[in-house]
Amino acid sequence: LGVETGVDMTFVFGVAVIPARPVVPSVRQVYCLASRKSSLAGRAATFTAGVSQRKFFRSRKAADIQMSSLSGNVDKVVASDKSLLLIGGAGQLGSNVLTGFRQAGYAIFSVDRRESTEADATLVLRSGADWVEESKEAVELLDSNLHEAKFNAVINVAGGWAGGNIADPSIFEVCTSMWKVSVESSVFAGHVASKFLSENGLVVFTGSAAAVSGTPGMVGYGLSKAAVHQLVASLGSPSSGLPAGSCVVGIVPIVLDTPSNRAGDPSGNYDNWTPLSDVTNLLLSWTTDSKQRPASGSLVKIVTENKKTSFIPL
Repeated sequence: LGVETGVDMTFVFGVAVIPARPVVPSVRQVYCLASRKSSLAGRAATFTAGVSQRKFFRSRKAADIQMSSLSGNVDKVVASDKSLLLIGGAGQLGSNVLTGFRQAGYAIFSVDRRESTEADATLVLRSGADWVEESKEAVELLDSNLHEAKFNAVINVAGGWAGGNIADPSIFEVCTSMWKVSVESSVFAGHVASKFLSENGLVVFTGSAAAVSGTPGMVGYGLSKAAVHQLVASLGSPSSGLPAGSCVVGIVPIVLDTPSNRAGDPSGNYDNWTPLSDVTNLLLSWTTDSKQRPASGSLVKIVTENKKTSFIPL
């Protein structure tokens, strides 16, 4: 694809454009929110992503709307003095981050569209309803179960990718989809951080190196990632609403080396694609050692050339 393809093609707050793996509903639902009635019309739209044509649904039928659920050992997360709240923990990058932090002794609370079996606790978002309603219900569920819990870091690695220039007939659907997966998940992560991040904690969002400049061949994607960059700058400023001493950083990779990205570009130069472990190690170093962190409100470009990865503050 030649661009940063959204970190992972499984994401929260939207419909996956290129799913990393099938979405399998969890059979464990310990705490459930009250269901609600809705009448969303299922209407498909098509667009061109790279060299192949994809489909996504603009909305979902009422029968598809399910309840958010919380499962796992929440008490362990609440009691831990080393904990991570991970948005997108069931995806490819999210799973790698989760494994790395668990090996370092962190308790992990994952938020995603499907359960993460490796996380200590998981909030599965499957309502499919309006984002405002869904997000407020999810926050209420966290409030009632996390209580006074404080996380060392809140990291959002949810994402997705879609192409198309401004003349594309599906530009409106594409922009809506990209906004959902990148901006809505990031706003949710930021708000949750305002409630559950510890003082001097870390907040990380996922932007894109491509969106630092114009993206004429992927307008919706560029718009959404540029908005994430702006959110990083805003939350890294005084009076942002985050706890005292918070550090907010945006990572802006070029291309991450994931199975789904390789499937989308089988002839790519993988020596110049960033291994997921490099990103995980970077996030872990920022979380465990505040002296390693860049300035709050900054973006850090992740560049891999000939299998060597460097991190460049922008």
